[in-house]
Amino acid sequence: MSELPNQIITNTESKEVVITPELNEAIPNILPIFDRIDQKFHEDPEAYLAGLEQSMFQFRSTEGSEVRCSLLNRNARKADELMVIFAPFSDRDPKSSAADMSEFIKYEENPGLRALTKAKPNTWSQVVKSAVTEEILAAVDHDMPILTIFSPLPTGAYSKEEKSRIRSGDFSPAARIATEAIDHAKVEMQGLYGPANIDTIHLSGASLGASNAIGAAKGLIEAGFNVDTVTTQELILGPKGLGDLAKRFTTAQYVGLDSTLQPELSLPRVSEPALRRLTERHGNEPIGMTARMLQGMKPTYMRGLTHPDTMVRTVDYLHENNTTLLAALAENSALTHETANYLRSSDTNILNIAAEYGQRVGHLADEQVALSAMVIALNIRRS
Repeated sequence: MSELPNQIITNTESKEVVITPELNEAIPNILPIFDRIDQKFHEDPEAYLAGLEQSMFQFRSTEGSEVRCSLLNRNARKADELMVIFAPFSDRDPKSSAADMSEFIKYEENPGLRALTKAKPNTWSQVVKSAVTEEILAAVDHDMPILTIFSPLPTGAYSKEEKSRIRSGDFSPAARIATEAIDHAKVEMQGLYGPANIDTIHLSGASLGASNAIGAAKGLIEAGFNVDTVTTQELILGPKGLGDLAKRFTTAQYVGLDSTLQPELSLPRVSEPALRRLTERHGNEPIGMTARMLQGMKPTYMRGLTHPDTMVRTVDYLHENNTTLLAALAENSALTHETANYLRSSDTNILNIAAEYGQRVGHLADEQVALSAMVIALNIRRS
């Protein structure tokens, strides 16, 4: 079992992660891993993007609404393990083609509003995170298919009774969505492996996706699946009602003081992967990440986030069933600064995400690609 570091240090401006000795011991050779990820992308960017586009599929849930997903299995040598990622509030499937993105990333200078609107680079955020997660897990000998369930999940994907449970803080109805997505993923995988006999599930999610991942884990265990790990980033526990939750999302996003951490200058750093850097270098399209996040804040889900005691009982259930749970929390996030207090009585591993000197790190740390992929890898290696 790999030892888990107590914290990860990130530069919130450059989005570089400091490779401390503890982090390098937990994931050896991190720099070469990310160098190989960049090299694989640079070998043929158009083919790489086309592969991500081809991973997309959608299905109609038993309640009638369409659920959009991605299945990445380029590195998997077997199909008995599966990583299921629940995206945050509005990290949705790409809304532009791979061809348009290929053209967009070639621009050295700002391409202007028209190209930015056509390429919609920010909508590629989650599939890029999933792709890097797939690559890093393969590099540390935990290669497995990556099934991503994009957000916002339409509330019509749930029954009236299921929505009532979610509003009360019980996110286990997400297990039905996950099960249906897994069944469709099995069909997708059969061409490569023959019948897919998945016996071990790993779940991950950030922000709202963290609550979905924990709730889905409980339901999948009850359905007979072996849920080995659940990795959460920015699990929201603590807001007192919708008003408090909205305030923490908008006008009061940060708590605490600027960081006093000054890592040694000699320590190496991991940058964001090349694909992410090229995607982000010209900024956000007109309707960017914040607007999409607001679109994903459905009252059903928001109310569910204000019932921490229900979520804590679910966490206890996972520990009783030998699931390894990790909560990575940004130390200045107003949304999650109370989460660790709710989890301290459990066996949940807490990973502090800290900022470098003079900075504060908040809720959107879960949008950092290299950081998020490393958090998942740490938990799976530890299990």
